[in-house]
Amino acid sequence: MIKSVKQAAAEIKSGDLIPSEFYEALVSNIDKLDGAIKSYTTLSRNAGEDAERLSSLARESKFSGPLHGIPVSAKDLIDTKGIRTTYGNSRFSSNIPETSAEVVNRLVKAGAYILGKTNTHEFALGMESPPTVNPYDANRIPGGSSGGSAAALAAGMAVFALGSDTGGSIRIPAAMCGVTGLKPTYGSVPVVGVFPESWSLDHVGPMVRYAEDIPLVMEAMGSPMDVPPPRVPMKAGIISDYLDETDPQVRKVVYSSIDALESEGIVETVDFKSDALEESARLHEIIDTAEIATVHRDMYASDPSMYMGTSIEQIEAGLSRKAVDYIQALRKRDVLYERMKGQMKGLDILLSPTLPRTAPRVKEFDEMDLAAHAEYAMFQAEFNYLGMPALSLPCGFSAGLPVGLQVVSLRNCDARTVSLGIEYQKLTDWHLKEPGF
Repeated sequence: MIKSVKQAAAEIKSGDLIPSEFYEALVSNIDKLDGAIKSYTTLSRNAGEDAERLSSLARESKFSGPLHGIPVSAKDLIDTKGIRTTYGNSRFSSNIPETSAEVVNRLVKAGAYILGKTNTHEFALGMESPPTVNPYDANRIPGGSSGGSAAALAAGMAVFALGSDTGGSIRIPAAMCGVTGLKPTYGSVPVVGVFPESWSLDHVGPMVRYAEDIPLVMEAMGSPMDVPPPRVPMKAGIISDYLDETDPQVRKVVYSSIDALESEGIVETVDFKSDALEESARLHEIIDTAEIATVHRDMYASDPSMYMGTSIEQIEAGLSRKAVDYIQALRKRDVLYERMKGQMKGLDILLSPTLPRTAPRVKEFDEMDLAAHAEYAMFQAEFNYLGMPALSLPCGFSAGLPVGLQVVSLRNCDARTVSLGIEYQKLTDWHLKEPGF
């Protein structure tokens, strides 16, 4: 079983774990498994040297930070100095950034090093992440666009991965692959050096197995998180409309997870409805497509053949947007957040399925149009628009495939979501499950 980041960091500090040996164990798993799963695009040529250097420092009791010796698997949308970064598109297959993203610099300063780059859907514009497959069923997608990060974690080929989330791209693959992923409050982690999808909606966040790792890695990423024991019971609103739209077997699994929290006195639940959610999802699409088109306009004009069909649909949709609609969508963001805040008065968190169904088969997904793809992200984009933290926790299985529980709170209340996640994982062992290869 792969160690938690927290455990590994403590063992490195105590001398019970050598960073270079930890690195070799992960690389051994990658060598055995990634030929089939294809979660990595590039392994850092310097990772072994970095691990050895950090091992030498540890032997001298010289520690560079709280993540000393911890390997990071970074989504291939995030710039890493000297390490190939393709953004999921063949046009950038030889791209070697001269600088690292700010979040990478912060992690390195905290003692971590980059193990490799994990596969992303092209420019983060989808949820398939080809050629990565789902470790629980190679005929199914891993989710996206941070699909490589989720698959690597699920298969024991990573201990901590970076993802990005503009409309669910951390939470979707986390749910489909049975790992833990946080989309933090908008703006709490810098996105400088991350290829933009939509700068008004982009978030960078951690993907791990253990919720208890999130405070440690978020602090290293520049967003300290004080997670005291939760106020028990936490007042939780169940987003009943989302459960109504969820497949029956997935809904059953999610209800079971909520029942477990209730039976242990961790949450006290009420039904929750908000007229802000549907409108937020609609306005998210306006902003997202308009900003996608702005980012890609010149490249698309020069060579449209470099893009996948679903990417072209999003760019074309953005090119047709009216400026007045885009500006209105931006202006309403805080208005709708305040409405949501008022409707959540007296509640600590919201609970829902992360996704309405489990991972689809690759062939079936490829035959769907963009609107059908969007149905898998029905419970995601509104929280990007509203800037609210949202956590996906593995909470069980439906027909052998992972199911996720989504925990949402108000802006800058990330600790509440993580606190609930930590308590839930004390009750259950879904986050410890491993796919049988």
